[in-house]
Amino acid sequence: MTNEPKTENTPAEYEERLVVFIDILGFKDMIDKPELIRRIFKKFNKIFNDEIKNLIDEKMPTYQYTQFSDNIIISIKTNNENHNLFMILNILRLLQQSLIHKHNNKIFLRGGIVIGKLIHTENFQYGPALIEAHKIESETAIYPRILIEEKTYNTLLEIKDNDKYDYNKYIKKYIKCDFDGNYFIDYLAIYPNKKITDEYCNTFYNEVYKIITQLIKNKNDKKILQKYRWVKSKILENAKGIIK
Repeated sequence: MTNEPKTENTPAEYEERLVVFIDILGFKDMIDKPELIRRIFKKFNKIFNDEIKNLIDEKMPTYQYTQFSDNIIISIKTNNENHNLFMILNILRLLQQSLIHKHNNKIFLRGGIVIGKLIHTENFQYGPALIEAHKIESETAIYPRILIEEKTYNTLLEIKDNDKYDYNKYIKKYIKCDFDGNYFIDYLAIYPNKKITDEYCNTFYNEVYKIITQLIKNKNDKKILQKYRWVKSKILENAKGIIK
C-alpha cells in the first residue's frame, strides 16, 4: 500500500469540490497534426487558464485547471461559490458551441461532472471525485456530451436564487435530462435575448445542422456515426421549425 503524495504545497485533507473531467474526442486522429493540436491547446488554455480566472471572484480563488494529453480537469471549491459553479458550467456550454460552429476542425468534448472529495493543485490531482468524474466520462457519457452526476444535479437545484442570478431558470434552460435518464449540459440550446437575435439563432442552427450532416456523410465508423447522430438529434430537438 502506497502513501498519498505529500508536499508542503499540497492540502493535508480532501476538499469538497465541483470536479469536471473532460476528454477531447478524436484526439488520436490529430496526433500527426501537431500544429492543429497546438492551436486547440492554446484555445483551451486561453479560456480555462486566463479568461475564467479573470471572471472568477477574487475573494474565491479556489479554481484549478489541469490539462494533460487529451484530458482536462477543472475544479473549484463548493463552499460559498455558487455563482462560480454556474459560471464554469456556462463556459463549458459556450466552449463546445464554439468548437462546433466556429472552429475549422470540429472538436467535440465528452465529460463528467461531480461534487465530491478532491485534492487539486498545480502538481497533484487525486481523490474519489476525480475517479467518479472520469468513470462517468469513459463509461456513461458515450456521446459528445458532458454529464452531470445525479446527486450533483440535485445539489445545483438546491442553490437558492438571489437578486442578481436566477440559477433555477438557468438549469431549466441549459441542463437537460437525456433519453437514458442522464443530465447533461445542452450546448445546442440557444435562446433569443438582448445579445442574441432570432436571426442569429436561425443561422446558428442551420449552419451546425449542415456541419453535422456533412460529418455523418463522410464517416463510415459506426461508433463515430453514433456520436454524430446524437448531436444531430439534439439540434433537431432544439431547432423545431427552424431547420430549412
